[in-house]
Amino acid sequence: MTILGSVSPPSGDFSEPVTSHTKRYTRSFWTLDVKRAQARLFPAVHPLQSYSEDSLDLAAWWQRVYAALPGGRARRGQ
Repeated sequence: MTILGSVSPPSGDFSEPVTSHTKRYTRSFWTLDVKRAQARLFPAVHPLQSYSEDSLDLAAWWQRVYAALPGGRARRGQ
């Protein structure tokens, strides 16, 4: 299941209630960067201001799946 919430806060105020509640519900945040878009870097997601609160939970799942793939352990040096 994927949940996506899109909010464009007035004046870039990320502390306003709609943005705060959306971030709490989706547990992730993608910040779009005007400078990256103007440089034609798409998607223009700012890598240092964007985050996911589920990344640590998903990391364990990815390690299990990756370890089950043929050749996965050889690439990691195990």
